[in-house]
Amino acid sequence: MLTDELRSEIATKIYRCFQQKTQIPLLTKGYPDIEVEDAYHIQEQVVASLVADGRKIKGYKIGLTSPAMQELAGSTEPDYAAMLDDMFIPEGSTLSRADWSDPLVEIEIAFVMKERLQGPGVTIAEVIQATDFVLPAIELVDFRVARAPGMDVRDTIADLAAVGGVVLGGNPFNLNGIDIRNIHGSLIINGEVREEGSSAEVLGNPLTAVAWLVNKLSEFGVAFERGDVILSGPFLRVSNHNRRSYPMLNLALQKWRAGESSPGIWSNLPDIHTAEVLARLDVDWICFDLQHGLMDYSDLTRLLPAVSGLPITPLVRVAANQPDQIGKALD
Repeated sequence: MLTDELRSEIATKIYRCFQQKTQIPLLTKGYPDIEVEDAYHIQEQVVASLVADGRKIKGYKIGLTSPAMQELAGSTEPDYAAMLDDMFIPEGSTLSRADWSDPLVEIEIAFVMKERLQGPGVTIAEVIQATDFVLPAIELVDFRVARAPGMDVRDTIADLAAVGGVVLGGNPFNLNGIDIRNIHGSLIINGEVREEGSSAEVLGNPLTAVAWLVNKLSEFGVAFERGDVILSGPFLRVSNHNRRSYPMLNLALQKWRAGESSPGIWSNLPDIHTAEVLARLDVDWICFDLQHGLMDYSDLTRLLPAVSGLPITPLVRVAANQPDQIGKALD
């Protein structure tokens, strides 16, 4: 646990990152005693500083809505953060890459509240009753605490759950007219489908995530207010391929040549979310297994770019008797 002085010190650093569009190193490295409770207190202080500048809380985002992501991030539940008015970006806007530190794009469902809703004990039925409509949404994730191996939920919670911006679609839907558990999303760049996902990946039902958050916030005396926008959690994520890259150093090869051990991790899952979290662990390399895994070359074309901006060496275990995959992997 951190002292109040250290919490304030970290909150000031993150607040300055918002102001100056800069980043700071992992909190878990610089402040190894930091706990989840510390991280939420830091988040509260950062939000208070932003509100003091004239910004207004307009809703909340939920993250880590996949059990697998929770486990990899060292958490037993989702995380969350407030969203401020200047984070909402009009649909169709043109954005400058220079305004972002390390952006990612996520597809989500936004719930817009028609009445005040406060926990504890809020059920899914009460969430439905309190929801005016839902909108398709794009969250622009951004990191004031710079991504690096070893990053976990404590780093991101303090950093307002890495929220950067939100783009809301203009076509509202009533919950009575859709199956909220079966919304499909695709990321299409220059006519090419880069990633696809389903809303069922959000705790099995996005309504479950919204109910969890309103009950969680009640522990701090916070409620959803009329007009609040609630991002229920991502079911599609893709890295920004134009972000800056780390030097292409083969850390594993360097250590092996020096007779040293090189820690790494082996993955046979085709999910981008999992690949990014695994690549942030304190390891030198990640191996994607095409031989024994649940993936093929088409998955590899998405997984390798997802980890390309991290200081880790990607390895590929090609399928037996398919030497052509070696050339494809190198490409």
